[in-house]
Amino acid sequence: MVTPVTQIANCANGGEETALGDVQGVTFTSTLDLDCFQSQNLTNIAQLESICIVMEHTYIGDLEITAISPNGQRVLLHNGPRNNSFSLGNPITTDGTGPGQGWEYCFSMSGATILSDGPVVQSGMPTPGLTVEAGTYLPIGDFNSFLNTPIDGQWTLEIIDHALYDDGTIFSWSLNFDESLLASDYAFTPSYPTQGWDADLSITNTVGNTITVQPTTSGTHCYTYRVIDDFGCEYTEQICVEVLPEVIPLLPTPIDLCDDTTNDGFTVFDLTIKDAEITGGNSNWSVEYFETNADALSGSNQINPVTAFTNTIANSQTIYVRVTDNTTSCFGFTTLNLNVLSNPVSLDDAPSIELCDDNNTGDNQEIFDLTLNEAYILNGEVGVTATYYQTNTDAQNAVNEIGTPTAYANTSSPQTIYVRVANDVTSCFVVVDFDIIVNELPGATTVTDYFICEVNADDVAQFNLESKTTEILNGQNPTDFAVTYYISPADANTGANPLTSPYTNISNPQTIYVNIRNINTNCNDASMSFIIEELNTPSANADLVPIEYALCDNFNANDGFAQFDLTTQDTFVLDGQDPLVNVVSYYVSQTDADAGVNALASPYENISNPQIIYARVDDISAINTVCYATTELTLNVNLLPEFTLDNSYVICVNTNGTEVIGPPLIETGLSVLDYTFEWRLNNTVIPGVTDSSYLATQSGDYSVTVTNNATNCQRIENTTVSESAPPVVTATVTSSAFANNHIIEVEALGGGDYEYALDNGPWQDSNIFDNVSLGEHIVMVRDKNGCGLAITSVTVIDYPKFFTPNGDGYNDTWNIAGINAQPNAQIFIFDRYGKLLKQISPTGDGWNGTFNGYNLPSADYWFTVKYIEPNSGDKKEYSAHFALKR
Repeated sequence: MVTPVTQIANCANGGEETALGDVQGVTFTSTLDLDCFQSQNLTNIAQLESICIVMEHTYIGDLEITAISPNGQRVLLHNGPRNNSFSLGNPITTDGTGPGQGWEYCFSMSGATILSDGPVVQSGMPTPGLTVEAGTYLPIGDFNSFLNTPIDGQWTLEIIDHALYDDGTIFSWSLNFDESLLASDYAFTPSYPTQGWDADLSITNTVGNTITVQPTTSGTHCYTYRVIDDFGCEYTEQICVEVLPEVIPLLPTPIDLCDDTTNDGFTVFDLTIKDAEITGGNSNWSVEYFETNADALSGSNQINPVTAFTNTIANSQTIYVRVTDNTTSCFGFTTLNLNVLSNPVSLDDAPSIELCDDNNTGDNQEIFDLTLNEAYILNGEVGVTATYYQTNTDAQNAVNEIGTPTAYANTSSPQTIYVRVANDVTSCFVVVDFDIIVNELPGATTVTDYFICEVNADDVAQFNLESKTTEILNGQNPTDFAVTYYISPADANTGANPLTSPYTNISNPQTIYVNIRNINTNCNDASMSFIIEELNTPSANADLVPIEYALCDNFNANDGFAQFDLTTQDTFVLDGQDPLVNVVSYYVSQTDADAGVNALASPYENISNPQIIYARVDDISAINTVCYATTELTLNVNLLPEFTLDNSYVICVNTNGTEVIGPPLIETGLSVLDYTFEWRLNNTVIPGVTDSSYLATQSGDYSVTVTNNATNCQRIENTTVSESAPPVVTATVTSSAFANNHIIEVEALGGGDYEYALDNGPWQDSNIFDNVSLGEHIVMVRDKNGCGLAITSVTVIDYPKFFTPNGDGYNDTWNIAGINAQPNAQIFIFDRYGKLLKQISPTGDGWNGTFNGYNLPSADYWFTVKYIEPNSGDKKEYSAHFALKR
């Protein structure tokens, strides 16, 4: 007998839950008391395996976490860094709303990385952020700092929150030590002399501690094994067995499907339509289908796809069904019969029903009896019914049936009609179709009348009626149509008594009626008719003398076009035929003349020169029939004589021998052999003048009339001969003596057109010359027409601005130019101090630059001149200076 010793050991290891509030710089603590290590000390750092904290916090960058042993030894687990914005656990990101969800973070010397560098995931409520994953991390400090600390006692977790705006919760924390540190003094091994299963009626067999059970109901059945040790302590262990309910599927009704279009005993089944019937609506059961019972038992070779299974045995086949409870995996079995029902054996090649478009011709619609094909389609099969539809979809779905198939108006042509033939018992059906067609009537056209032209017509002729067939067909294929001719509308409608050609008319004119029949559809049209008539034939230009209509080109002279009065040619075209019986029209082409279209209006302007046009003669009583005659005639525009006279000529009068032109010759340049000439002066014929040119001896208005000897076409040209004469010239210096700008103005009398030149310079139209130099100048004036010129001279009074008395013959002396005509003028020369050096004569050689025989130096010298102003006759005095250059 062992006497138990009562021993209490406290190994509580859950820590205190601590809320980490939103307060900056506050220290939070949580303590943990241990009392099961029998006063052992931590002698090996490996004995402290880890310190684990279950917590959440919105920001780890401001946390400082330290573990403190019972004797005050400290190890720093985590500290910032302060810029680390990750979270811990699954925190609530809005401060002050309560704790989130804590994740476990362990610190161990076996950790690979510190907490701040740990992997992150998305977490946080309601706004996710980055959170450090739960796991084991390396502490900032070293667990060796805990060596020799007592294990039993109060351990403390110290947390400092260094920032505002965050919070968190420590739910629990624990210290995990090596299990070998636990005391072994409490261990013992009991024995179990009494043990066994509690009695139960469902236990059918017991072998040692193993029993066989067979519960009679579904549900939970529990069995207890009871043990009593040698201290009298009793222990029990209960084992429960869950008995699941049996799966018993229902037997489904067969699937009966009509055969497909091949009618071969095979078709496609959707087996899943029986799922609900088999399971009785139990949504927890799943259904599988198999072709053999063995496959159903083993659950192999399931039919797939189960929604599109084609039976493999013709007409009827049994399918094996396995039903499984999705919760218990228990299963049961049943069967499903598949039956393929035969479709009607209707014929599907019924012929089209065709009608001619007789009713309201042109609307392409008629009334059809669709049942005309019914006997053929049913092919003698009984127990079936045919219904009619406009679309295959309607026929397949048996909707929108045609209500009166014996009187159906088509909606298009051709139109397909769909016939649903259904078995009266099984409702299996087939859909066949045929076309209904409205055949167009042959195309009708307006037929032109048929004329036979004969000279001296007697109202009887032989007509080839078939010559109208091509016109009547109007492009329709002649191999598809038959055209026949009749003397009455009744015969044309019935096709009785067709006419044969050649046909002799029985009246003149006479109406012929036409039947045109499509030989493929037998549709015909008898609405056309035309007139046959014998007509008298006129003639055109019967004498065959070529007709030429010629005009002189007086209209926009010599462009080759003229206005022709075509009616003047009717007499030549008719050649004696009565214009009251026959009418003449003109055309630009033979084609237009034959067709009688685009007749030319008169007067007509030709489009080429010469131009052939065509005249048509019709009997006035049968215009635009086939009885007409045509002939050609030529339009010819004869050009006027081609020559040109100058607009004007000049004849010189009052000549002085300087003229350079003689009397003007007015010249046409034409030959007297081809043309005749008549000259006029002032609209009076110049007698005896018939040459192609004329030498004018007096001024006046001249004209010449030139006649083409071959065409008699005339042309008149006019010109004018005007007088001109050499000038009478006067030149005057209009500026004052010694002016800054000397101007000469010239007056020319004589009535000519003059131009002017100074000192053999260029000719100009202006009679004024400015900026003229000092001295004498020659002025010339001439007639621009060549009738002579005149010359005069004029002198400009002024002084030279310098002279060079160096003996080279140029500017060796100084004198006032142009004043020599005033011998009484006085000229005095001074030096710059006013000393008189010389008085010179206006008619002399001038001053040579000496004083008392000595050469004076280069300098400016002054002069004074007393003279008579030429323009006004006034006495004047003028002073200025000039330069002596050596």
